[in-house]
Amino acid sequence: MVPWFLLLGCSLSYGQTRAVTHQLAQGRTETVKAKLGSTVEVRLPLELRQGFHMNSNTPADKTLIPLRVTWKDGLLGATEIVFPKPVMEKYKFSKDLLSVFSGNFEVVTKFKVAPTAPLGPAAINGVVRYQACNDNGCQFPKDLNVAIQVMLTR
Repeated sequence: MVPWFLLLGCSLSYGQTRAVTHQLAQGRTETVKAKLGSTVEVRLPLELRQGFHMNSNTPADKTLIPLRVTWKDGLLGATEIVFPKPVMEKYKFSKDLLSVFSGNFEVVTKFKVAPTAPLGPAAINGVVRYQACNDNGCQFPKDLNVAIQVMLTR
């Protein structure tokens, strides 16, 4: 498990502030320890500012941009990505209920470590793609790069 935080701070799409910030809890990063040939679980905590939500990974309206987490192939390969259960909400801009995430939630990924990987430091790199919205409408979709440091051991 990774005890670090990825903050997604959302604002109006008019550009008053930067829509997304990427910060690690108190400026610290903790390295995931993984044994060669094992499976390791990585928790990616996400936080949206109050008043904002993002479409879930399974939006009810197929025209909406879903939350996606993708990982680049490397010494650790993603074998499963588990999203929390979304909430169905009604907003002013939509006549239908929408499948969304809001507040604090986690996306959990299971990685398989290659048994022949070299011992020592490595990284897992990925992208979080999301569309942040408030009661009035949605921002343009955004991509947020994610990097997780890993120490590979026997």
